[in-house]
Amino acid sequence: MKLLIDYYNCDLEEVNEALKSGIIKIKGYEKESEKLWIYCKNGKVIEFYHERNCCESVWLEDGDGLVSGFDIFTDCDWCKLEVVEKCNGDDDVQPIDKYGDSYTWTFYKFTTNKGYDTIRWYGTSNGYYSESVDFRIWKEAQNG
Repeated sequence: MKLLIDYYNCDLEEVNEALKSGIIKIKGYEKESEKLWIYCKNGKVIEFYHERNCCESVWLEDGDGLVSGFDIFTDCDWCKLEVVEKCNGDDDVQPIDKYGDSYTWTFYKFTTNKGYDTIRWYGTSNGYYSESVDFRIWKEAQNG
């Protein structure tokens, strides 16, 4: 079993650089997951998560592949990620529940040589805390 070592926080540009090599597998791709790991062919592992401060929640709410499986990710040759955020006040999105004062939908559109998938994250808070998804890039330890 390979271990994850040496992580660092990163931005979308660094995530896309790691995804260029293609994807081997994804873990945590299920409704209400608070973390998602993407294993890249170059040995890097991208973690989607939320650095919690206090009174907010962020989770994976939905994705096209949650229903159909994530065959587009399995052994793809390359991948690119685009991000769109929609917040309360935007006409084309609605909150999941009435409890949070503020909410953010974050849409991650993955495009690969096998097709595309959109993963939707949802964040809610009292309006003071971040509702965004954060990224870390890990390296897999080599066998031996």
